[in-house]
Amino acid sequence: MVAAVGGLGLGVSILVLSLWQQGVSQVTKEIGADQVGIVGQPIAAVGLMGIGYPFPEAGRLPDYPLYFIQMLEDRWETWQARGIHEQVALNITHSDIRLMAARELFNKDKLELAAESSFKAERYLSLAVDELKSVKENGDKADEWGQVLRAARAHEQVLGRMIDKANRGRAQLFAMAMEENRRIQNEAGGRGVRSVPE
Repeated sequence: MVAAVGGLGLGVSILVLSLWQQGVSQVTKEIGADQVGIVGQPIAAVGLMGIGYPFPEAGRLPDYPLYFIQMLEDRWETWQARGIHEQVALNITHSDIRLMAARELFNKDKLELAAESSFKAERYLSLAVDELKSVKENGDKADEWGQVLRAARAHEQVLGRMIDKANRGRAQLFAMAMEENRRIQNEAGGRGVRSVPE
C-alpha cells in the first residue's frame, strides 16, 4: 500500500514538474540600449547597462497559477544547502530571480505585484547578509560580502529604473525595496568591502 501511494506521488510529481518546465520563459534576452524605457519594452538590458551583472532567468512569474511550485523548489534548495558559501550563493540567486520576475511584472503593468516581488528579492539578499553575520570570523568571508554588495548595486539600478518609469503615485510602491537595498549596501560596505569582485 505504501509503495503504491509513493509511486503515485512520484508520478504526479513528475507530471507537475514536466508541465512546469515546459512553460519556463526566456526573460533575460538582452535588448539594445536604444530600446530602454520605451513603453511595452523591457526596462533595461540589465546585463549590458552599467555594471554588467549577469542576472538569471526569472522562470515562472508570481501571477502564474502554479507559482507556488517555484517557491517550494527554492525552499527545498535552501534546506539542502550545505555550508555558508552555498547558502549565500543560493540566497543571492533567489534574490536575482525574484528581481527579474519583478521586472517582467512591471513590464506587464502589474506594478503592485512587481513591487511585492522586488521587496522579496531584497529580503533574499538580507538573508544572505544574515547568514554572513552569523559567522563569527568574517575575515575569510570578504568574497561573499563582495558578492552581496555587487548584487545589491545591480539591484539598485533595476529598482531605480522601475521607479523612474512608474508614474509618481505608483513609484512609491518600490520605496520599501529600495530602502532595504540601501540597508544591505551599507551593511556590506561597512564590512570593509570596497572593491567588488567580478
